[in-house]
Amino acid sequence: MTEVNVPNEVTEVNVPNEVIEATLRLPEVSSLTPWDINTGDINVANTIEVTDETMIINMGPQHPSTHGVLRIMLELKGETVLRSKPIIGYLHTGMEKTGEELTYAQGSTNVTRMDYLSPLNNELVFSLATEALLGIELPERAVWIRMLMSELNRLS
Repeated sequence: MTEVNVPNEVTEVNVPNEVIEATLRLPEVSSLTPWDINTGDINVANTIEVTDETMIINMGPQHPSTHGVLRIMLELKGETVLRSKPIIGYLHTGMEKTGEELTYAQGSTNVTRMDYLSPLNNELVFSLATEALLGIELPERAVWIRMLMSELNRLS
């Protein structure tokens, strides 16, 4: 069995001078702000003086008003929003690629799942496009029913 010499004190560890000098040049954690982050391909390295009066709040993606599809970083001073940074893409599921393999009948079910809060709007757009491609003309009564349902869906 081979014995391993493990240092018992920090003074026994040999740290190169370059590492020590680099550590001394690092910014203090307190000087970094949440705005100094890179989200995807958008580099948001804005420098702002964050004072005790300002507050940065993450709104979403699980906030009741964002419904899981959006995160917003808000900088507040009291109740005034000084700056906001939207971060999107939380609900991207690749529906467009899935739709390439579906029939027209299956497509309406696929678009229903795109937005669980207003599925009728997506179904309407899909139906209008499908009807235009197939040359189908709806009776006036059906057009009015669709408009009424779209408005009810918008209000809900």
